[in-house]
Amino acid sequence: MPESINQLPFVCKWLYSHSEPQHFETREELRNHIDKHDINSCNRSSLGYICPWEGCNKRQSSIIKLDEHLCGHTRQRPFRCPICTGLRFCSPDALNRHLIINHNDKIVDPDIDGDTCDENEELNLGMLPQFSVDFS
Repeated sequence: MPESINQLPFVCKWLYSHSEPQHFETREELRNHIDKHDINSCNRSSLGYICPWEGCNKRQSSIIKLDEHLCGHTRQRPFRCPICTGLRFCSPDALNRHLIINHNDKIVDPDIDGDTCDENEELNLGMLPQFSVDFS
């Protein structure tokens, strides 16, 4: 493997923030870094807030929804479905929607641990390009 390829798999792809790509060893380090970016500085159009993640350009109706959307790029999903095995969500609202639609129930336990997705999942848009997955 060429020496020039960075071995740190998590990359901040927040547009206009770095002159050089920022690489991190863990998803948690990436999320801590992203939390330092000012989400309020994101572009806003008549259709909503535009995601600042390179190549995304999706619009969200509010800053809160944009923050939840950014969790998808870093795979931060701390809210687990207590019924489905391994299904996680970015927000309690998303979990509640899932519970109502799929289980006719609304039960969000505030004591659910706040860990992130399993390391084995292959759905991280914040990984190096050779490992990334395009969902557009």
